[in-house]
Amino acid sequence: TEPAGGGQGALVAAALSHTLDRLAPLVPHVFILRQAPEIAQYSAGSAAQALAYGRLDADEVRLQLGTTPRAALEARFAAADAALGAAAGREGVAVIDLWRDLCTPQACTAYLNGRPVYFDNNHVTNTGALALRARFAPVFGGS
Repeated sequence: TEPAGGGQGALVAAALSHTLDRLAPLVPHVFILRQAPEIAQYSAGSAAQALAYGRLDADEVRLQLGTTPRAALEARFAAADAALGAAAGREGVAVIDLWRDLCTPQACTAYLNGRPVYFDNNHVTNTGALALRARFAPVFGGS
């Protein structure tokens, strides 16, 4: 059933809270991965086609296909981020946030250091996983 007065966002928040309540007596630490920012127009295939057929150059692919305004993403993810924020305030809960690497205050990108790290609108390549691996150090006992 849906919690009173909140739609999907309230449902997600209640389910996450319930899950954390159930996990708390079983494990000392819970790590939650914030969804990678969705780069709406990006896929490796569409980028490759645009380059191969000369429709866009590399900078245009990065800017037109590989970038999404951060404000639009924050609006889209507001309910989920509110639930994550509440969860992060609980003892033993940490949120792994890839946005710190993939976004500036203005935009989020499918590129790091000029190289594509997404293969579609929200899944990273092996190169991307390697580039972002430091974010997961706390899961494995690092800092």
